[in-house]
Amino acid sequence: MASSTERETRERLTAEYAVVSQLAEEIRRQIDLLTSAIDEIATTRAALKEVEKLSGGEEMLVSLGSSVMIRVSYKKADKVLVRVGNDVVVEKSMEDAFEYLNEQEKNLRQTLERRSAEYQNVISRLAEIEKALRGRQSVQ
Repeated sequence: MASSTERETRERLTAEYAVVSQLAEEIRRQIDLLTSAIDEIATTRAALKEVEKLSGGEEMLVSLGSSVMIRVSYKKADKVLVRVGNDVVVEKSMEDAFEYLNEQEKNLRQTLERRSAEYQNVISRLAEIEKALRGRQSVQ
């Protein structure tokens, strides 16, 4: 029969495991969001490069969201509109837009690296707790 101390230790480890598991899941969600944001930047950069090649007058499809698109005629433009905040849109040159996207991607990748390292630490702690709990089961 397990002693009171053994039981308390097992309960503490079980509670910690639950909390650390939730933390791991939250970090995993954040990693997925960061990865999606980085992918979106790559898609945007590719689309901008294609638009740069256009001379004007070409017809193209523009997504309105929710799988709805419209055909539009493209008028050559030297500037694009870039959302830099929730309700803040600024006009930027193509070059400045690319710089902005590159900076955004750099920041996202740095955050992704940090979160990935945190995730690995959390997963390691989960493995330690599992090992400790298995060891305590065999003692009983």
